[in-house]
Amino acid sequence: MMAANPHYFSWDQAKQERYRLEMDDEVRFKIKQAVIKSLFDLSVANEDDLEDLLRTFNPPQYLLLNSAMLLARGIGKDLFYLNEPFAQHRALVRFETLGEHDHHDHCWQQDAEQAQDSSYVPQPYRGALRGTWARLRIDGQFFYASLWMASWYLQSQIDDCGHDAIETLIPHRYVPGEHHGKREAGGTRYDMRVDADGQEAQLDELNQRFYRYLVERQQTLADRFDQEAQGCLYLFEDHWDSDPHMQFVFTDKTALQAVRIRQFMADCRKISGDRRALSALEEQEKQAVMGFIEHQFRDIQDHFDPTIVRFRKKRKVVLADGALDDLLD
Repeated sequence: MMAANPHYFSWDQAKQERYRLEMDDEVRFKIKQAVIKSLFDLSVANEDDLEDLLRTFNPPQYLLLNSAMLLARGIGKDLFYLNEPFAQHRALVRFETLGEHDHHDHCWQQDAEQAQDSSYVPQPYRGALRGTWARLRIDGQFFYASLWMASWYLQSQIDDCGHDAIETLIPHRYVPGEHHGKREAGGTRYDMRVDADGQEAQLDELNQRFYRYLVERQQTLADRFDQEAQGCLYLFEDHWDSDPHMQFVFTDKTALQAVRIRQFMADCRKISGDRRALSALEEQEKQAVMGFIEHQFRDIQDHFDPTIVRFRKKRKVVLADGALDDLLD
């Protein structure tokens, strides 16, 4: 931190935390520059050098770098850090509990949706965490983390299970379209097409029905958890290859309100429940979605007319240069 501002250690804790969370790109570069020199004895002169170097890093090197950088970014006893961009008014340091931050973020997102589409109907707040990435120390060890509402976590498991079932019933793969990889407007065109050995229309219909099922299940589960208001957290390790990773699955918004950001792990442990309850729900949902997919597949094979073309607005996807560079930052 001294590399970025020599006065840092003369400030009180609140000012230090605000500085860590709201630092601009120039300050962040200076800190990372010093950390890389200390950890790896490597020098970078500018942002371009840094990006080139990070592209050569392997997962253990990234883990070491991110663990060290957490000291310059996290807040509270566990150095908790949400790995997402913050506007000034959304900075984590401004909120006492995870619930306050999540509710504020939900309202901000709803306002943004309405600003883009005046016909948009704001959704009620029932907890909005949806695999939000975080980093923290747990008993002194660095962890990556994913924060979920239980309804969204279960939907992600239903999604994986359903797509596996669809792949079994209608094997398919994605192949480059005629425009894939072409340079366009400061980026690269993304144009992958599905190949289902002549059953593309049937696959599309099955995917559409499955999508509607996913939306309905998430909403039903969210309503259920919100009404039950168990105020519970399911906490379990789910490592990504060699990276330490923890899942935090909150049943409802009352659980979020019980977790103070600066005492994150202590409060999480107070409301932690038996994961077997979540696993039982997960198994029920998986069995249900496999039955749904099988039934819809038979219905499509028996009654669907693949010659009917579904009208859709055409979309062009262009990946901007460098758009994915910061995913591991």
